[in-house]
Amino acid sequence: MLKSRNKKRGIAILYLLFTVFLSFPFYSCGESENTVSYTEQEESYDVENETSEIGNTTSSENGTTDTEETISSENGTSKRKWTFMIFLNGDNNLEEYAIDDFFEMAEVGSTDDVAIVVLMDRIGGYSSEYGNWTGCNLFYVEKGMTPTPENATGDWGECNMGSEDTLSNFINYAFENYPAENYALVLWDHGDGWRSLTGWSDVKLFKVAGFDDTDNDYLLIDKVQQALNATNASLDLIGFDECLMAMVEVAYEFKDYADVMVASEEEEPGDGWNYKPFLESLVNNPDMNATTLGKEIVDAFGEYYSVYSDVTLSLIDLGKLEGLGDAIDRFSRLDPMDWDTVNSSLDSVQTFYDGDYVDAYGFFKGVADNTSFDGVKVLSDEILSILDNAVIYSFDSSDISAFGLSIYFPEITWWDEFYNNTQHDFVNDTAWNIFLWRYYTGDSIDFEPYEYSGNVTE
Repeated sequence: MLKSRNKKRGIAILYLLFTVFLSFPFYSCGESENTVSYTEQEESYDVENETSEIGNTTSSENGTTDTEETISSENGTSKRKWTFMIFLNGDNNLEEYAIDDFFEMAEVGSTDDVAIVVLMDRIGGYSSEYGNWTGCNLFYVEKGMTPTPENATGDWGECNMGSEDTLSNFINYAFENYPAENYALVLWDHGDGWRSLTGWSDVKLFKVAGFDDTDNDYLLIDKVQQALNATNASLDLIGFDECLMAMVEVAYEFKDYADVMVASEEEEPGDGWNYKPFLESLVNNPDMNATTLGKEIVDAFGEYYSVYSDVTLSLIDLGKLEGLGDAIDRFSRLDPMDWDTVNSSLDSVQTFYDGDYVDAYGFFKGVADNTSFDGVKVLSDEILSILDNAVIYSFDSSDISAFGLSIYFPEITWWDEFYNNTQHDFVNDTAWNIFLWRYYTGDSIDFEPYEYSGNVTE
């Protein structure tokens, strides 16, 4: 069911939604009998297995055990096929779900070819199981393991999961102790979209990939990028087991740091990803590349939530984001712009959560199909073509029209100027923020126009 943009939202309603999101131990998802659908692009994607250089490695005081030893060979230390890292932040109201997902991972466990490495943070007040410990423990996950301090390979104390330093230390540790041909990093926690919170002077527009309640800190998307940059880590797959992270802005942020991304346009149910099936596939076929692993993740998710409504997950080729950003930049600077068609497309496009994020393909499809402006038509079609190739594989339930990536386009009354001042690469590299300004101000803003002349490249 499409969520209409034509609804009135007051400060009190938004505050209630924000409070509920932070206080209840689930993301949100209703159940209904629905068919599900998968979409796969015909174009194949070859993942190159790159060796990453790691600097600023963590100190040995974090502790090690025999299980950390890498596979030895006559020539010294050989690499595993995969190291699968999970930044498991249960330092909030998702603690019980964090424990559940740990057990899903432990049902499979690490092998000689696949290392499953988890940095897990807990908080008091939600679950007293398995020692009722708080703080951070590092686990080399073995089959049948329970998340107790005695099974941890290292006690990291009270670490701030909202800090880029904690994330970079974890990545460094995993790369140094479990070298592999391929690396996957999953961020596990609450996710949030661009927040339109005008009215709270101390809260600005931001994109969050995690909440650490103990340290009262947020893992902003910028911080994730900073952590990857600090470690020189080159990932084959980056994933967000979180709500609302399959956005053009997020994917663009990691185009230089990973080959593919797995994330959801919509909110995720509290149980999150279904780890056992795809980890079983990985340990049984460790030679699979990142694209195949991403499809396994999407398939396992889709099977688990086959009777849910409003559920999505997509696999994104990050190599296509540079071209997508360039095309959106030129579209955003088109002069003249067909604002009537933009409005009509917005009236019917699929939105997510509170209406601030629209399905990118649906929006540009609506524009392309209805505009009489040549430049708007050509550039919209170019963007659609790139999106077709960028979304490698996707799942969505039958009552939602999601094509894999959303983009920020709030209602005019909820536009927040802070979007212009964000450090996110997409805003800095493209004129999408200028396009929004033009839309909200009646085109009364100075900008460098792109005049279509029959050639879609400058």
